[in-house]
Amino acid sequence: MNSGTAQMPRNYYDILEVRSDASHDEIRQAYRRMVKLVHPDTSDAEHPTMLFQELQQAYEALVDDRQRRLYDASLASERLRSERMLSFTLQCMTSPARLSVL
Repeated sequence: MNSGTAQMPRNYYDILEVRSDASHDEIRQAYRRMVKLVHPDTSDAEHPTMLFQELQQAYEALVDDRQRRLYDASLASERLRSERMLSFTLQCMTSPARLSVL
């Protein structure tokens, strides 16, 4: 069901249930394990094709060294952006100018 709000894409490491420092071998093993659970031909999941495509996308990004570096950089950038937004929000909420209005 679509609630009308955009959802953040799931983290590829979470999809494959591996740590961000996982080796190629660990990623490959996790992929093989997960594909048995979500493959459209064998899965009882509600949306197996979508789950399988998500798994495939995560695997392809993480086993290619260049794509993985780009993906890791995008995660780091997003994390930094979130931290800055939180810091800005907290500063706005606790600034003397804001408190004097209250």
